[in-house]
Amino acid sequence: MTRVDPAPPVAPQAASRFPLPLPRFSLGRLIKLAVLVGIVWVLVQIARTGVWTIPVISNFAYDAPMPLRTVQAAAPSTGDMLARVPNAVTAGSLTVYEAELSLLAEQGNQKLRLGLAKVQTVISEGRIELSFLLPQRNNAVVRLELEPSISPSGDPDFRVVRSRLGLLDVPQWLIGEPARRLLQLQMQPVATLLPKLAQARAVEGALAYTLATP
Repeated sequence: MTRVDPAPPVAPQAASRFPLPLPRFSLGRLIKLAVLVGIVWVLVQIARTGVWTIPVISNFAYDAPMPLRTVQAAAPSTGDMLARVPNAVTAGSLTVYEAELSLLAEQGNQKLRLGLAKVQTVISEGRIELSFLLPQRNNAVVRLELEPSISPSGDPDFRVVRSRLGLLDVPQWLIGEPARRLLQLQMQPVATLLPKLAQARAVEGALAYTLATP
């Protein structure tokens, strides 16, 4: 009788492994990637200002912002405001409307030949928004948030709260402070006819100044 030996047990086979195409990052490649990311970030920030249009990037990074609302500047004369000064002295208060402030800003723009376009001021929720377009940059919208204040000499002044170029916040000294100085200078003719001011408030659509009591 033929002897049949049992078949040896079959060892379990390891599951097949498929190597994944993982990239090998060397220090040099990581540096190049970091530089590329930095360049893209800088281009996005430039596009967000609206000063330059960068192909492809500007399409998704920039949408020209709009002012709070459109203000029609007053007639090309500050006569109405100056005519209210005598009554203001008697009443102890003076109101300067946002259309008049827009006119003063535009007059300063023309006097200094700054070349700004669509200059206007909107007074709402206790603050002033001064907005304009930079020369030859139709998409570069500047929006400044200001608060009315009184200078140490008792004249109208302003404090810069926020400066934005396009969608990007920029240092106040870059645009905000020159614009503040422009409005301050344009208010000087009114200030010279008034006694010292004691208080300045931004109400809806106007600036309300309270005169100091003698």
